[in-house]
Amino acid sequence: MNKLLLLQFLLFVFHASAQKITKVERASDHSTYIKGTGFEGSIFDANYPAFYSKEPNVKLYSPTANDIVLAETILRQIVDTARYYGHEYFIRKNLKKYIRQYFGYITATDEKVIYINALWKNNKDRQWLTAHIIVDDGGDYYWQIKINLSSHKCLKFAINGEG
Repeated sequence: MNKLLLLQFLLFVFHASAQKITKVERASDHSTYIKGTGFEGSIFDANYPAFYSKEPNVKLYSPTANDIVLAETILRQIVDTARYYGHEYFIRKNLKKYIRQYFGYITATDEKVIYINALWKNNKDRQWLTAHIIVDDGGDYYWQIKINLSSHKCLKFAINGEG
């Protein structure tokens, strides 16, 4: 058991050290473009009016670049180990081909959560930088995940078009 925990810890450290931010720039008055090793997306501030969490008693917060690096590290661990009706292979293989939208909130128990909205990168429309994009259906090309930064756990993983 201890060896398994040590192995998981070493894998986490390896993934964390592999995450590098290469570019951060303001995209609008409520969003920031971020690009790093294997990821690209838009961080939405707490003042973005079109995002809300369905969970009760949450407070929106503006994620930092460090929060996104941690979320991406945890995301890679989740995708590497997830079993989700066969979809995990496609997502794992194509993880770099998704643009992410990052939204942050704090739960009633003071835990930070990052909601990631993943969109297929072939979308040429740059609206994803400044507006929450909602896509109905789309299968493996569009999915969402909630990552608890405090516990390093996945709270919810949903692929569009799945039950």
